Amino acid sequence: MYIRPKAFILSDFSPCFRLKPVLLWRHEKKGEEIMPKKASGEIHTCLDKVHKKNGDVYVYEKNYYYNPENKKMVTVSRHLIGKIEKGSSEIVNTRPKRNNKFQDNKKTSKPNVDKQNQKKAESEDNAAAENAEDLKARKQRVGMMDIIDHIGKESGIDDIIYKNIDAGTAQKIISVARYLFASDGGPISGVFLWQLTHPIPYVEGLSEDICHDLFVELGTGQGDSETLKQRLFKYLYEISDNDEDGELTNKIILAYDSTFISTYGKLISDRRYAFDKDKDGLEKIKLLMLYRIEAFLPTIYTKGPANIPDVVQIKNCIKQISALKLKDIILVTDCGYSSEENIGEMIVERIHFITKISKDNHKWVMDEVKKVREGIRSIANECPFEVRTYGVTVEVEHNFFRIRKYGSKKKGLKAGEKEYVYKKVYLHIYFSSSRKERDENDLDHRVRELRKQLEDGVEYELMDTVSKKYIDKFITISVNKDGTKRYSYNLKNIEEENKYHGFYVLVSDTIKDRWKVLKIYRKREHVEDCFESWKNHDGGDRTRVWYSDTLDGRMFCQFIAQCYRDYFTNKIRKIKKLLGVKNGDTRHDLKKNLQTELKLRTWLSNVSIHDILIWFDVVEEYTVSRKMSAKRWTTEIIARDQLLLDMLGVPRRR
Repeated sequence: MYIRPKAFILSDFSPCFRLKPVLLWRHEKKGEEIMPKKASGEIHTCLDKVHKKNGDVYVYEKNYYYNPENKKMVTVSRHLIGKIEKGSSEIVNTRPKRNNKFQDNKKTSKPNVDKQNQKKAESEDNAAAENAEDLKARKQRVGMMDIIDHIGKESGIDDIIYKNIDAGTAQKIISVARYLFASDGGPISGVFLWQLTHPIPYVEGLSEDICHDLFVELGTGQGDSETLKQRLFKYLYEISDNDEDGELTNKIILAYDSTFISTYGKLISDRRYAFDKDKDGLEKIKLLMLYRIEAFLPTIYTKGPANIPDVVQIKNCIKQISALKLKDIILVTDCGYSSEENIGEMIVERIHFITKISKDNHKWVMDEVKKVREGIRSIANECPFEVRTYGVTVEVEHNFFRIRKYGSKKKGLKAGEKEYVYKKVYLHIYFSSSRKERDENDLDHRVRELRKQLEDGVEYELMDTVSKKYIDKFITISVNKDGTKRYSYNLKNIEEENKYHGFYVLVSDTIKDRWKVLKIYRKREHVEDCFESWKNHDGGDRTRVWYSDTLDGRMFCQFIAQCYRDYFTNKIRKIKKLLGVKNGDTRHDLKKNLQTELKLRTWLSNVSIHDILIWFDVVEEYTVSRKMSAKRWTTEIIARDQLLLDMLGVPRRR
């Protein structure tokens, strides 16, 4: 005889409060505990109640069975029967679930409606569903992208890219370059979200993987990618743009310079330790660039190891200029690239040049400086555009040389021997009073610091080569009777050195006008501005890739973005000169129109290039289309902004 269970436990999972017996049962007579019967596996049915916050109780019918393996109840099915409203005890039906797509009209038919009304309701629902599926809408930010698209087309850069590589790759290159320009050098990881709101040529969409594959393709020279680069360089050289100051109308001025880019990557083969101007302690690569001064455009770029001297790397630049047949150019270089060998190479290749040359390292240059030192500070030699600057021009004939790559039986020279080139050049010697004061202060400070180091016990042998040179020339070391060393200034040498402070020399082979040469050389600083923009606005301050080939492809997209930026900057520069100035046109010279132009000029003078793009990025285009019609409208802009777009030549949206 079995009695009731030893204890009962309320079920934790069943809202219908079933009782679950414990596993052990007790026999009344024998007093021993025995196991219950095995689980039958039958499916049981119960009502499950769920209480809602509003007081209603939803009633479900649930089928379940007991699983002896995990000792749990397993739900087989569960469906809604109805609900018990608050304050009632009866179960009533709930409202049928609505079909979101309005397709199943039978389930959504209203009760107590005759057949005619039901058909009418079904036809109305079908029409509403068709109208909902037919309507399509889209919103994009088009203000900034219209400007960038116009820049790419007007400059001809986009056209060159499309003509020299397949359409898909061209669209990717232009899209990445536009993103770098528009986002002010944003990371490639941000292009995915950015393209959702900004239209780009590559409509399939960009991702980090797609951009990486593009960089690899461009960097490894697959297909026509390398041909594209060289033809783009050739086109940028051929863009017609007159010198704004009218110095040279028949020559193209190319400034050549280099900068360092730091890298954390250990797999980039070009990385080297070099002069650490930024003092970040990182390995670097060298970026070299030819920049068109009169057009304000980068023309050619390349990269290389950072530890190769500038005076060596310019030789490949000369070869590239000859290979692309860039004619009627003047190559402007700084002192680091000038040597008699490089000048000889440019003379042989018939490349005109203006280069700064060191007076200390070339005796024939110092001899000419000594001749004009006394009389250069005459009012007749005063510079018309720089205060306290004087200059004279001396015509000199000198023997330059180059190292022959191949032998010549005709000239009796072997490969590797010097071939001398006799050439008449113009030495433009300048003196600046402010530069003289700065040089004298720098020399005094340097000699003073070296003397202090020696007096503090720093060994002469441990100093670098330049410091030893200064000590030998400007500091006298003597030994006292007790064996201690005494250090004093060599005033005679310091005074002799100060005689030539403030002098600097430019060498030209064609231009004789000293002030024209100086003005052209001063414009060489535009390439420094280009490097600064590359690093700060195109994401070029670090390599941001793992391998050298990938870096080549990324730098090409950065180069195109920099071309967009400089072309746009030059357009803004030209527009600012025209604003607020009467041109003789009666409609243009109205007072109201001139006031609007003056407001625009004031605004352009106080914002950056990126600020201008961001300002127009608020312009959005809305498109709502159906099968038979479409409507489009854009955000309104003020008259000042429309004036700028019109002067840029950006087409108006309709």
